[in-house]
Amino acid sequence: MKFFTVLLLLLSPVLVLGQEGAVIDDTSDRLAASHEYEEGRGYLESGDAEAALNAFTRAIALFHYDSDYYLGQAKAYSSLGRNEEALASITEAMQQEPGQVDYENTAGTICFRLKRYDEAIRFFTLALNPTADNLGDIDRASCFYNRGISYMMSGEYARAESDFGEAISRNELFVQAWHNRGIARNRLHKYDEACRDFLKAVELGNEYSFNYVKGDCK
Repeated sequence: MKFFTVLLLLLSPVLVLGQEGAVIDDTSDRLAASHEYEEGRGYLESGDAEAALNAFTRAIALFHYDSDYYLGQAKAYSSLGRNEEALASITEAMQQEPGQVDYENTAGTICFRLKRYDEAIRFFTLALNPTADNLGDIDRASCFYNRGISYMMSGEYARAESDFGEAISRNELFVQAWHNRGIARNRLHKYDEACRDFLKAVELGNEYSFNYVKGDCK
């Protein structure tokens, strides 16, 4: 659920029944939750993941029907290295609002950190293949790169090579994609093509690629 959706919800308060059928207007809780969420985003952007997590958790306690609150919580947990909890939070977000590419991309990143590479590949693939029900936007170069790394870790070097190429086609200065495509091509015994990738990565400032150039490229 994106920010404009949150604003629309705030303008349309939901009335719920309390004890003995009394009508309760939950607008105040939702406003407070929205405030906590915005504070959490600010903390996360400034690098204070612990404060961000506390703010997102308070937002959820006040109003637990906004999937973006769980997305924020997942990102904060992941920044703190608490990836099992991060996966639980992003799973809740996806259950509340399926088909959001940012959620799927985040889930892929978390699964990668948990070394669940097959699951990471599945989520990155969902994020990269939007449908009529698959809404939102992502940095497609980074998503292709992330899936490529997941393929590399699974030993699927041809698929990794393809994904790194997709990343490069969208961002020719993506130095890590050049470097890792070189590694994938090296594993595929495409030595001349690998050298060209490593040389490009060196040109873009990647010191690690220089070791490959020095040792393998003539």
